Amino acid sequence: MRYSACRLTDEQRTILRLHVEEEMSFSEIGKALGDKAPSTAKRRFDAALDALRSGVSARCGDIGAIQPG
Repeated sequence: MRYSACRLTDEQRTILRLHVEEEMSFSEIGKALGDKAPSTAKRRFDAALDALRSGVSARCGDIGAIQPG
C-alpha cells in the first residue's frame, strides 16, 4: 500500500490525509486547499481513492469491495 500511496500526487495524499486522519469535512478541506467547493474536494478525494485502489489492485489483486466512507 505504501508503494501505491507514493504514486499519488501531493494533493491526493493531502486530501486523503485530511479526510481520513484529520477527519476534516469536504467543506473544511476545500477551504484548506484555497476556497475550493466541497464538491471539488469530494471529487478529488474519490479520484485519489480510485488511484490508490488501482495501484494496490495491480500489485495485490482485485480490491473492488472496498468502498469510500
